[in-house]
Amino acid sequence: MSLKDQEKEFKKQVIAEVAAKLFAHQPFESVTMDEMARTLGCAKGTIYLYFENKDHILTHLISQGVDKLCADIENQCLQDPDLIAAINNYLGLQYHFFREFNQILSSWGRRRMQNHIKEEWINDIHHKLEKKLEMAATIFERGKNENALVPADSSELAILLESVFQNATFPFMGDKPLRDDPDRILSLMKIILTHGIMLNRSSPSGYGDISDEHEDT
Repeated sequence: MSLKDQEKEFKKQVIAEVAAKLFAHQPFESVTMDEMARTLGCAKGTIYLYFENKDHILTHLISQGVDKLCADIENQCLQDPDLIAAINNYLGLQYHFFREFNQILSSWGRRRMQNHIKEEWINDIHHKLEKKLEMAATIFERGKNENALVPADSSELAILLESVFQNATFPFMGDKPLRDDPDRILSLMKIILTHGIMLNRSSPSGYGDISDEHEDT
């Protein structure tokens, strides 16, 4: 990458980081390009040299976040020879990702429903999210092959756990003391989830066999 391209990427990243802070502290719709420009100390036209609009910035932030998450899953989970460590690392990465990006993801989903997100941006994000789910499924498939995890469909398990973390980190109204201690929440979720999917743990009574194969009666 040339020096000019590096400078361009740096400026683009600065704009994205400022936008992320603004999106985190007020509703997406109330943030304006003028406010971004004032915060950055630049002309509004400068922002348009790098992004088409706020929705483009929002999509860029999610794209970057998912890229980093996939890289972390690759390094900390798929390459870890210790299955339990790999699963724990995955759960931690998922939790921190949704804790950081849940509000941005919610805004993006809302804007998409309102037809403000370009189809090409949607396809790019979906492709990256699918890649993330495939990586998670690979971890769980390994657990099944090592007879350590419940015999559930690995892809379905990946989707289910993602939904759990997304909902657990959603910013609900009201004071929630536990939410002020993210490490405590993560530890609790790891205990609950691993006890539920590990074969060497006792399954809750009344849930029966969740595998795809059942004996005929």
